[in-house]
Amino acid sequence: MSFGALIAGIPWVAWNPVDPDFGSQVIEADMIGWLYYLKMAILAFFFVWFIFAKRPFCRVACPMGSDLGSVQSNQSVWKFKVAKDCSGCDICTKYCPMELKVKAEVDSENCIKCLDCNCL
Repeated sequence: MSFGALIAGIPWVAWNPVDPDFGSQVIEADMIGWLYYLKMAILAFFFVWFIFAKRPFCRVACPMGSDLGSVQSNQSVWKFKVAKDCSGCDICTKYCPMELKVKAEVDSENCIKCLDCNCL
């Protein structure tokens, strides 16, 4: 919903082209209603949330992520394990875009397998 509002909703309302067949504006003033403003509010909410957290949409609201998260960790070709010579410095946790405690949550359903941890 937010992505559609960003790439289609805002440009169409701002541009509001003239329909060549009818000679009138495509979007009339009364067509922009509560649903448009709801979409803009959701978009603004996520933009503000992006400032304070890493990947908030992916972690909380993405429907595809919630569906694939449980399947990915069980049936993935890549299986992560903490290296035997791991010193426990938690540098990998600092670089994790999902803010996981890598040593405890390695290969969990919330891991997106980005390979940014480098110590696995």
